[in-house]
Amino acid sequence: MNTSDTGSEVVSGHDFRNGTRGSQKQKYFLNIAGEFFVAGELNRRGVFASVTYGAAKNADVLVVDPDSQQTAVIEVKTTSSSNNKWLTGAHSLDENNIRPHLFWVLTLLPDITEANCAPRYFVLSSRELIENVSERHQEYAAAYHATNGVPFQVQGSQAVYSLRLEDVEAMQCEGQWSKITDWLARK
Repeated sequence: MNTSDTGSEVVSGHDFRNGTRGSQKQKYFLNIAGEFFVAGELNRRGVFASVTYGAAKNADVLVVDPDSQQTAVIEVKTTSSSNNKWLTGAHSLDENNIRPHLFWVLTLLPDITEANCAPRYFVLSSRELIENVSERHQEYAAAYHATNGVPFQVQGSQAVYSLRLEDVEAMQCEGQWSKITDWLARK
């Protein structure tokens, strides 16, 4: 971690003093914490997991099984218990992103004021995530059309795709680390 003369405003090359609002700083730290929690959970299960770094990274966590030497890529999305929804981005609608070695872990971190609460992890294959985000997007587009009388159209990067906690809980994917470990153990 880089620090400056004035304290710890510079983290991994990102200077929080220049144009970064408090909420952006909080999101940054929440996301990093989620990635490390996920890597920790996988390491606890005997899988080598490493958080990746960089502004244009293609994976949040890379994992390898020490016995089979199989690898997987983990996309981590983290939210707090006061928010209860995960923003997944437009790439979560692209069926070209369905890959057997790509998994998503939606991490729900308790607010810092919630003492003795553990994080919750929802593990999805890329297919499960894309199908569920697509379903929520279709529901939203239908409701938009019914309300406004015109079809919903994505305008640039304005579209935000998300999954709510109740959507994810209905998938019954909480703590399903075996999706990843089974993929890694295959021969």
